[in-house]
Amino acid sequence: KFVDDCCEFICVSEAVKNHLNIKKEGMVIHNFIDLDKTKITIDENPFVKDENMLKLVVVSRLSSGKGFERLFILCENLKNNHIPFQVLVVGKGRKKQQEILDKFSCFKEVTFVGYKENPYPFIKNADYLVQLSDDESWCNSITEAKFLGTPVIVTNFESAKEQVTDNDNGIIVDLKKTDYIDYLPRILNNKKKLRQNLQTFTYTNEIDLWLKLFSK
Repeated sequence: KFVDDCCEFICVSEAVKNHLNIKKEGMVIHNFIDLDKTKITIDENPFVKDENMLKLVVVSRLSSGKGFERLFILCENLKNNHIPFQVLVVGKGRKKQQEILDKFSCFKEVTFVGYKENPYPFIKNADYLVQLSDDESWCNSITEAKFLGTPVIVTNFESAKEQVTDNDNGIIVDLKKTDYIDYLPRILNNKKKLRQNLQTFTYTNEIDLWLKLFSK
């Protein structure tokens, strides 16, 4: 009823609009980010300089639903298959933070670096951004990764398919998977191809759609 009384109904993704199942037609305006190559500083490479090492970054709040149990399984698969890797986790949490830190203490390859005002050096220098959430309305870090030319490994929540094309600009994995062994060859062998495909990505700041809406 509240939405029916409004003059406009706006969602951040088609997935959200469909999920709400509201009869009013509505429109989609994606989250906007101030992405400007002249403003972004990447003056360091936080990863180990080793071409043979798979470098993964997670930019996420440390909380339930953000896929850390899946990240743990991915790390297990990499370690059990003797694949050298490094994971840097950018972000902080509240209630679940210590629980997550304790769980990953068995991996010397995984480092929690905390909140960073500038996460872009981490994203730019990674082979993949890893986003294994249960669900997201619209994931800003995926947009940022694509802008920086970094492919993503993402679970197949509904809005992810609006942002990522499997085997083109990233790798989409099944939410219900209990291991990632089947995905490892694709992850290891497709890094360069996926990065090359992202060279044609252009970011459109949709704040203009809001301004047009307000001008009415």
